[in-house]
Amino acid sequence: MYRLLLKVISSSGGGVIVNILLYPFIINIFSPMEYGEFSLFLVPLTIVVVFANFKMDLVIVSANKQDLTRMFRLSIIFALYVSIVGAALSVIYYKMIGVDDLFKIYLLSNVYVFSYVVIQLATAFYIRADKIGIASLLLFYQSSAIGVFQLILSMTSLRTDALVYGSVLAPFSALIIILIFERDIRGCFKVKFSDAIKEVRYNKDITYYATGQNIINSLSVSLVLIIINYIGGTNIAGVYSLASKILVIPCRVVSSAVRQTFTSYLSGFDIKIQIKKVYKLSIFIFLISTLIYLAVLLSLNFGILEYLNVDPKWLKINEFSIYISIWLVAVVGCSPFISLMTVYKNNKQYMKFEIVNLFTRILIGMMIIFLGFGYNDYIIVVNILGAIFYMLLSIAIVRKIENENS
Repeated sequence: MYRLLLKVISSSGGGVIVNILLYPFIINIFSPMEYGEFSLFLVPLTIVVVFANFKMDLVIVSANKQDLTRMFRLSIIFALYVSIVGAALSVIYYKMIGVDDLFKIYLLSNVYVFSYVVIQLATAFYIRADKIGIASLLLFYQSSAIGVFQLILSMTSLRTDALVYGSVLAPFSALIIILIFERDIRGCFKVKFSDAIKEVRYNKDITYYATGQNIINSLSVSLVLIIINYIGGTNIAGVYSLASKILVIPCRVVSSAVRQTFTSYLSGFDIKIQIKKVYKLSIFIFLISTLIYLAVLLSLNFGILEYLNVDPKWLKINEFSIYISIWLVAVVGCSPFISLMTVYKNNKQYMKFEIVNLFTRILIGMMIIFLGFGYNDYIIVVNILGAIFYMLLSIAIVRKIENENS
């Protein structure tokens, strides 16, 4: 299992490295203000992506292999319908913030959401079908393509919209490749949306609570960005957002690999062996993620940004990255415990945690604003407290599952 996990992580890790290496060049082209506006643009789409996926990727990795293709097709048709409706609703947000050409924005939003979710579902499908090589290539492409497209488009007449178009073209091009080579996806229009709804309801212990948790998490992350924008302005929001994106990429790769490979693996053992394996993997993942983030932090603090002569406003990335890394190491280390929770269909616990986390971030933001503290104080408190919360969540998961199955 460790070999499989490391294969998935290392294959997609190449894409992470490509993306990280591209960001110094991207920030030499775009200002913190431009990146802040781009990040605020993505706020509603991150939530629509969660709805369109509805954690069907976890259902796919848990499915019987005889039922795998049908589950994959149902998940895709569900994602298509939800992305159409969700993109339409996101237009309301764009109208409120004064974005022009709403029809173009609707089309871009729709393509982005659907393409992004299909990649998530296809990765889960290939892992469950034991096509690890294809899943790894897909993860590599997904991890590296956004930065590549943004950099290329910044050199064209689309200069001002390159960040948006690059983010849309990367998953869309992956979708086109999947459509060409994967026959199973072409049959998705043979299934009914009503059957997809039935499957979502049948797997409600995974889909409902895990999706609820993801939605609240997306709201929570977006809220932090909005509060930082309110306290420090769009420049600071742009710097924080880019720092988060650079650091979240390895976190997302490792966490997804753990959840998609470890969840089905755990199912074959009794509770005592499962808990031992969860603790063992958690320590292993914690050490790997610590080394990854130390490497990223060292590269950022060895003066690479100063050497590239970027806008001085971007140099805050070094400081923000330290606190974001503390939080993300805890998130990655907790991922095996989330897999255990999924095996026992106990995702309700995780949703409760995210609700507490959301309201804590709101309360901290209100206190910081009321007491006259700065954005730096908010960033430090939110990230360190978030790390502590994830460690407490891990303990709570094990205790609850032990009590319920003793």
